[in-house]
Amino acid sequence: MYVRDLGSSLLRRWYLVLIGLIFTAMACLATYRVVPPNFAAQDSILLLPPARTVQDTGNPYLSLGSLNQALDVLINSMNSDTARGPMADAFPGVTLATARDGTTSAPIMTLTATGGTAGETVQALNVLRDSVPTALTRLQDPLAVPGEARISSMVLAADDAPTMDSKARTRALVSVAALCLAATVLLTGFLDRVLTNRRARRLVRTHGDTEERYPPAAPDIMLSAADARSIQSRAERDPAPAPVRPRLGASVRTRPAERVRLGLAVAELSSQQPTTDGSSEGDTRVSAEDDGAEIAVDRTRARHAARTRK
Repeated sequence: MYVRDLGSSLLRRWYLVLIGLIFTAMACLATYRVVPPNFAAQDSILLLPPARTVQDTGNPYLSLGSLNQALDVLINSMNSDTARGPMADAFPGVTLATARDGTTSAPIMTLTATGGTAGETVQALNVLRDSVPTALTRLQDPLAVPGEARISSMVLAADDAPTMDSKARTRALVSVAALCLAATVLLTGFLDRVLTNRRARRLVRTHGDTEERYPPAAPDIMLSAADARSIQSRAERDPAPAPVRPRLGASVRTRPAERVRLGLAVAELSSQQPTTDGSSEGDTRVSAEDDGAEIAVDRTRARHAARTRK
């Protein structure tokens, strides 16, 4: 189907397109209610060097370069099932993530919480943030690290309120709308073709019945007198009812054998009537058609043929 034909189908079946648009709107509304938006919150945690290392300079920020390996160990520990299991059970609808901040070379890690509601997201992020000092203690206690040599942490940045992320809802709405509109266009084109073909078959069936009831007129057949006698001799050998003597100019429904007899009979009747017509043609014209033909004999030609034979 060409684009031109598809456009014509859409205009011709506009009511189907309207139904499809209503269905599309309802599907999009249902998707908007079913697919909730996501809320995301993020904190940044900075690792601080031990107090013993800072004694020489007095500024912990000048000794951050030696904490990158410790940061990797901390991240792996917090992402383990042992540390993440209790939080996942407490907040099943929230996704928690711990990763290194790739935008800087400092020992900074990001804590991210993504959930369906703002309150649950903030609560889960707070629990994850509070677990950072616990994780550091759990890593250093087995090694009996003294207090002045322990690594600590501080909150560098924290979101006051979660931000709404509607990307998932937008993708779902676009997908549903595109699917419904495509289905509307294709179904409208298909139904238009089916209805058009059905109407065409109905018209052909009705036209066929009309032709059977009222057959079209057959073309005129030109026969000479000799041909008419030859046909009559062959037709007389076929069993057929006696021919009917119609009035001149009348139309009757006959069988093929009767058509010839009637034509000759009308010609003989016409030859008995005198005429002064000056026609020069000596043929008899018979208009015939199958199963119910009409007999029409040209009186002028029949008279002239009779006068010529005399």
